[in-house]
Amino acid sequence: FGVKKLYDEGKTGCMVTADPTGKIAPLYLDDVADANGKVQPRLVDMNSDKAQMVFNDGLQFIDPGDYEKAKKFVKNPKELDFRAILGW
Repeated sequence: FGVKKLYDEGKTGCMVTADPTGKIAPLYLDDVADANGKVQPRLVDMNSDKAQMVFNDGLQFIDPGDYEKAKKFVKNPKELDFRAILGW
């Protein structure tokens, strides 16, 4: 929804963000980069309730049940398996 909303508004080249009330807004890397153009990483507690809620219920990603069909598009689907990448 957010991607389409911003695209329809002519806003591209940005990440889609939402504030606590759900308002969608663009976030451009230039807005968060330092004077040298570097963006500091935002550390996330991967075991926090919010992170687990997002990873377990909010994201769609490839899993072992998808590998065979995914081989039509990528050579090694396991390399793109979110849980395998994180060692979960």
